[in-house]
Amino acid sequence: MIKAVIMDIDGTLLDSMPIWEDLGKRYLASLGIQANVHLNTILFPMSFDEATHYLKEHYHLRQTEKVIKAGLINELEAFYLHQVQLKSGAKDFLELISQYHIPIIMATTGHLQLIKKALERLHVCHYFQKAYACASKRTADIYLNIAHDLHLNNQDILVVEDTYIAIRSAKNASFLVAHIYDEASWKDNNAIKAIVDFDAINFYELINQLKEGNIL
Repeated sequence: MIKAVIMDIDGTLLDSMPIWEDLGKRYLASLGIQANVHLNTILFPMSFDEATHYLKEHYHLRQTEKVIKAGLINELEAFYLHQVQLKSGAKDFLELISQYHIPIIMATTGHLQLIKKALERLHVCHYFQKAYACASKRTADIYLNIAHDLHLNNQDILVVEDTYIAIRSAKNASFLVAHIYDEASWKDNNAIKAIVDFDAINFYELINQLKEGNIL
């Protein structure tokens, strides 16, 4: 049986990727700047800070990165506070894991304060014992830090993610990894399937797979 779950939020627990895909374009439009048609694809794998830096440098914005970041946050705030919803079966999954007294740890590259407000609105914030944030999941540092703090072996922790970059990092560090499908990552689906331990369309399917594999 697993001893902890590390849960990604955007695109995994929350159906939030559409706003992230369009965020840079929205912000530039507010400045009267037309974005490159490929901007969404360029920004998609980046963290919040990386995207802020890219917008400033590539579009030669006179605003400081701090001001740009604040503008992006304003675009995000209404979405997280009033619109974003949980992925199918997410709350049932969190409840089930909690019934087994397995700690659930949040690991995100997103805006932690907005995420927490969204989770509070959706009545699931209390399921998380702790929250960790990082600039990127291109390395396994965030997962390794959590494992260290929990005093657990990597192999005893289930990491739940939606992107290939994050899944590859966790797998390379010997974590058990589950993939929750998100349309934003469909191009990487075959690569994900080749390395992941559990591959599910939604959390109901993941629950069944974990039970069948005697992971729960």
